[in-house]
Amino acid sequence: GLVVGYVILGGLIFDAIESRYELERLEEKERNRQHFVDQLYNHAYREFNRVLNQTFELKYALWRGGLSRHDERNEGWQIDVEKDLWKHHIDYELLQYFGAEEKNQYGVEQQQEQNTVQVWTFASAMLYSATVITTIGYGNITPKTTEGKIATMIYAMIGIPLMFMCLTYTGDLLADAFISGYSKMVNFLYRQICRGRLKNCLPDDTRRSFEQPDSDVEESRHVPIVATLAVLALYIAMGALLFAQWENWHVLDGAYFCFITFTTIGFGDLVPGKGTVTESKAGKAAMCALFLLFGMIVMAMSFKLMQDEILAKFRRFARRFGFGKRNINDPG
Repeated sequence: GLVVGYVILGGLIFDAIESRYELERLEEKERNRQHFVDQLYNHAYREFNRVLNQTFELKYALWRGGLSRHDERNEGWQIDVEKDLWKHHIDYELLQYFGAEEKNQYGVEQQQEQNTVQVWTFASAMLYSATVITTIGYGNITPKTTEGKIATMIYAMIGIPLMFMCLTYTGDLLADAFISGYSKMVNFLYRQICRGRLKNCLPDDTRRSFEQPDSDVEESRHVPIVATLAVLALYIAMGALLFAQWENWHVLDGAYFCFITFTTIGFGDLVPGKGTVTESKAGKAAMCALFLLFGMIVMAMSFKLMQDEILAKFRRFARRFGFGKRNINDPG
């Protein structure tokens, strides 16, 4: 709950800081576009009037008899010459307008700066906050203001340790609950087999393994790696179907995205976008952030369960070969 609240707080902070700057940038871009249109119109209007007046003066001079018909057919009096001049002015204005835009392709601003759609909303800011404290860092959305960059550093310094504490505590708690549930399920199956209800439904080897008394008490406190991987695969499959529906991704891309995110690799080649992180779908974006946060907890639980199982196997192996009870005071 604390991490979720911290992510919501981050969404409010970054939305307030970055959206204001982005709105100012979009307004400036709109002003530049309007200025371009006005300049283009003014040039067209002036050139049209000039050509029209020149043509009128020519016709008037011909009517007065000041020029011959041969002069009227002179190429210098044709309107096509004025079209070239008009085109020159239009090209100049186009270069002036798009010149600054083309600079963005090679440096400071990313492709999102080319868009006229607002990127920073509460939904995207909340997802950005989640990627900061989880150290995923997709890189698809970044702060542009000085305040936003400073806020990101402070937010990360507090949020990353908080997230790690949450992963450790919640992962251990969830692992204990999973071990308890798994043990109860195994004990239930054991009692059913001992009562003879399932004896005829299982192969001989499997039945004998259940009927043998469990002399190793420690073994009941660990979950097989296969079961842990099955739970993790199930959660990733759920995420794959979810993002395939929301983002119109291929199911494999959804599974790949979930795994890359849960392990905090975060390449950034696939990120939630048009289907979730929009102002009109803020609730879906919040569900996306919560799903990813809980997925990291499931991943932490899985790592702990697999680590405990591997260590337990090593201890059993050591005891079997006489290494487990060695006195540390013995020489050699």
